[in-house]
Amino acid sequence: MLFPLPFDEIRLGRRDASRDIFPHLDLMSDGGLEAGVSRNHAKIHQRGDYLFVKDMGSANGTFLNSKRINPYRSYPLKRGDTLQLGRLQLLVEFGEL
Repeated sequence: MLFPLPFDEIRLGRRDASRDIFPHLDLMSDGGLEAGVSRNHAKIHQRGDYLFVKDMGSANGTFLNSKRINPYRSYPLKRGDTLQLGRLQLLVEFGEL
């Protein structure tokens, strides 16, 4: 899947209208619930010319290139990185920032 970064940050997770949670990238239809993606799982944000990922205290963790990242700490993203939310794996691709 290819998703444009519409803002300085993009929230990844699962939509839950009853709790007023609407992530920019709703992974529910991609098997997010079954894969253990939290409602407010992670965010990708931009700092200068670089992109970073931050786990937002998810229940099942966020993994960058198969290594679990610490919650609430930013990690740099590069083209071709593998980002895993719970058990849902995503490939990081982006154009010029």
